[in-house]
Amino acid sequence: MDKENYLLELSRYIVLNPVRADIVKDPKDYQWSSYPVIAGNTKIPGLLTDWILSQFNEEKRKALIQYQAFVRSGIKVASPLKEVKGQLYLGKEDFKKRISPLLKERSKEIPRKQRYANRLSLGDALHIHT
Repeated sequence: MDKENYLLELSRYIVLNPVRADIVKDPKDYQWSSYPVIAGNTKIPGLLTDWILSQFNEEKRKALIQYQAFVRSGIKVASPLKEVKGQLYLGKEDFKKRISPLLKERSKEIPRKQRYANRLSLGDALHIHT
């Protein structure tokens, strides 16, 4: 996963799962969610929120508002997991190019479908050569 680009998207995806599944109307209403804690509505000992809030603003009050707006803006957005390639890559093309050599070193541990996820599909390859 391309951490720089997708960690916030994945965190939003996770807290919106109960909304998308029609379990609750608002992410703050799901009792097992970290959203109320990150949004500043409640506290759970040991659940740290500083990093995620720092991605929005240095001032905590503004960060809370911006985080809540970020999550709400994702309610109608498609899942970032639809962008996963070969059950392995989630990120931009340059990320896949950087990570591919590292995965080749451990190729016996990674299923073939995932190892070759960066290859062109047969249809794409034929299209290029026609």
